[in-house]
Amino acid sequence: MSAVPGRRACEGRRPRPGMRPRPDAGAAHALRRRWRRRAQAMREKADAIKAARMRIFVRRGGPNWQTGLALMRTLGAETGVEIEVYGPDTSMTGICARAIAYIRELDRSASAA
Repeated sequence: MSAVPGRRACEGRRPRPGMRPRPDAGAAHALRRRWRRRAQAMREKADAIKAARMRIFVRRGGPNWQTGLALMRTLGAETGVEIEVYGPDTSMTGICARAIAYIRELDRSASAA
């Protein structure tokens, strides 16, 4: 049990008044914090990512995977960065094949130019 989001309650530590214990809230808090950092970095570097013609492939599974994919789609639309999102029903092998095909397509277009 965690009394403070993002931290495990230490033995002997008492929660602050008004705080409710949450089971394993530390993991959820860490995921939200990590998401905010990645989203901020992508917003800051969106122009460089687009200039490099990068495409981001995201596969998400586990709890709240649909929410995570929706956030990635929104971020892609907001920044103009190409982001392809896939759920747990898509295999990693298939996603890697799509990524390799995209790289080959870029190589062909670069050599044709």
